[in-house]
Amino acid sequence: MLVTLLAVVSLDGCLTRHNEPDMTSLGSAEDGASFRLFLSSCDAQICGRATYVAGRERELELLETGRSTRRRIVHTRNPQAYVEDVERADRGPNRGLLQFTDLSPTDVVAGLRSDGVQHVALLGGGQVYNAYLGAGVVDELRITIEARIFGTGVRLAGSTIPIDPAFELRDVERLGTNTLLLHLAKAPR
Repeated sequence: MLVTLLAVVSLDGCLTRHNEPDMTSLGSAEDGASFRLFLSSCDAQICGRATYVAGRERELELLETGRSTRRRIVHTRNPQAYVEDVERADRGPNRGLLQFTDLSPTDVVAGLRSDGVQHVALLGGGQVYNAYLGAGVVDELRITIEARIFGTGVRLAGSTIPIDPAFELRDVERLGTNTLLLHLAKAPR
């Protein structure tokens, strides 16, 4: 199973602009197109509660109408708070595609692997990225860099918990005039 972290960041490593919760305000149209294309190759996605809430209505609509069969795992301290969302998603043709969890990254990845999932997209936010990077379960990174500087905002790996994963640059792609996509893979130990 392959776990790919996808993120769009400013030149100074911010996922969000200042204290705005919406990470989509940073990405260009080119990043959006690249993101959607890549996500279509994944059979599961993982994100944190805030990332889920930012796109909640769109996610629920995709699941209710059956336009997506990708499994969604949402990290939250209180999975029971989202029982109604799970019930709403389960009204669609494919039950069980939306799950909320407080399990560790290692346990989530092990569960997906045992279920036969082949490719997982890790969609953030900052705390989730940090937890998965710190647990050593991220196989590759697809980082889009937008030509902007914010100074403050949620950082890609801005936790107070020290982490030190090593990655190798595999490819750089220019998506647009001011947009680069970096593809990195876990460095061999």
